[in-house]
This record gives sequence, C-alpha cells and structure tokens, in this order.
Amino acid sequence: MSPEEREKILADIQLALKNFPKVIQQKKRAHRHKERIMKPFMKLARQLERIIAEQSSSSGEGESVDGLDKLLAPVGGGEIHAWRVCPIGSHFVKAHVRKLGGGKTTAVKAYCQKNRARLDVLNAAEIIEISRIHLGAIDALPCPKMYEFDSRQNVDSYIAGWVKYWNDVMKPRIALTPNVVKALIASESSFNNLKSRPAGKGEGKVYGLMQVTDGTLRVLRSRNIEVKDHLVDVNGEDLMEPTVNICVGIRWLFHKRKLAEAKLGGDVSWDETVIFYKGYRNKPADELARKMLPFRTFMEKLEKCQ
Repeated sequence: MSPEEREKILADIQLALKNFPKVIQQKKRAHRHKERIMKPFMKLARQLERIIAEQSSSSGEGESVDGLDKLLAPVGGGEIHAWRVCPIGSHFVKAHVRKLGGGKTTAVKAYCQKNRARLDVLNAAEIIEISRIHLGAIDALPCPKMYEFDSRQNVDSYIAGWVKYWNDVMKPRIALTPNVVKALIASESSFNNLKSRPAGKGEGKVYGLMQVTDGTLRVLRSRNIEVKDHLVDVNGEDLMEPTVNICVGIRWLFHKRKLAEAKLGGDVSWDETVIFYKGYRNKPADELARKMLPFRTFMEKLEKCQ
C-alpha cells in the first residue's frame, strides 16, 4: 500500500469517527437498515487492519503505527487546560452516596467517567471542583468597588478565575478583562442571583447572575457548531450556583464574539461583543445607545477604580 493510499484511508477513518454518533442515531431510527449503514465502517476497519499489519511488519513489534496516534486522538483536540480535573473524552463525577439493596448505601469517591463522543465536556461538578481548587488564589481581580452593589455577594474571584480560564482556552487577540464581566453582571442582574424566570420566545427560562437562558444551554451542548471543541453541559438548576453561572456566561460571551467577528468582519471590541450578548445588534442607534448605557456606565466606573 502506497503512502498516499494509506493517508487517504486514515483521513476517511478520521471522518467516519467524527460522524459515528450521528450514524448510531440513524441506526436507532431505522434498525432495518443496519447492514447498509454499518457497511462503510466495516470496510474501513478492514483497511485499518491492513495498515496495522503492514506497519508492524516493517517497523517492528510494539512500535506505534504511523498516523494512528493522531487518528485515535480525541475529536476535540489533545490539549486541555491545566486546571481541568478530567482529560478530554471524560467528564467529572463528584463524590456521592450510592444506594444499594436492602436500604444499604456505599460512599463513591469522585472519578472521571469516559464519554462516548471523546469530546471536551465541562460539567457543573467539574466547574465547582475547579473553583474549589484554583479560584481562591487568583490575582488580577476586577475592581472591588461596585458602588450601589457593594453589599451584594462577592463573586470577584469567580469572575477573574473564569476570565483567565476562557482567555487561556479561546486565546482571543484582545483578551477579555474581569471588569467587562463585572459590568455585564451588574447590567444583567444587579448581582442578584435571581431564580429562573421566563425568557424570550423560544428561549425557555433565564437564570442567575449572567441571565443565561435555556436556549444558551442547548447551543453550548451542540456538537455541530463552533462550541463543539469546548462543550459545556449544565442544566438550569446548576446555573443557580454563582461559579457555574459565571463560567457558562463567559463561555457564551466568547461564542457571541465569534458571531460578532463573522458578522462585522475581523476583530471586534468587547463592547461590540456585549451588544451581541444582549441581543441588541439590530436595534436603531438611539435605542442601542439607551439600552447599552447601564453597561457602559458600570464599565466606566470600574475602569476608573483606584
């Protein structure tokens, strides 16, 4: 087998692995077509066996097969932030008590559970665990003063920590600052960790400090768009925990930045990103200025902080 043929087969297998979850769903909906659906995968599996056999005979027993390490790497990429508890392809399960038969229970230690899609999935339990381990010693906090909100809960370490995390992961050319997020929270919820309430049409409910919606959660779990490399899988109840809400809200802010860049072309400011976050993009100029005034006023105060 020539190197070109081998490279093409490996590329076909990589594509097949990416599409495999979709194929399984098709299989469930149309069981009678099982043989037709699975036939391409069986063919690719036989070709993969040939590659392994040829490489093993030429390079020696036990050596890695050229190209297979990349092929079998997690779909979302091999790199993961140093704070993460679990590797890509696994999600964190917190310590809990498991019920047994006869009214007995057993304590289960925290562990990492593999996920079938082999993707980077950040869940509420891991967000809380990261907060417990890493966010207490974060530098570069936002301005500690929030004037009319000084008596409200202090979430500065959560803001600074998750800003650092998502800057590290997403690597924007213009880094997000903690003050942007603090001003955004002030303008969204006045630092009240609000209970859920109805959101806009088609968005379900809205939750907590950064007013994250059910619609947002559906997008952040999606494997078909930009977020697929850094999925966040939480529910509405999870969002009532401030650190979870802030982590998810900042992830959503970065997603909105991608949309703003696509719509406006090139780099955009964080002020422009906040316009997309708040859904004000199509507002007339005078109405936009009025609606953005609270955020911009809070931002100005924070930037002048001494």
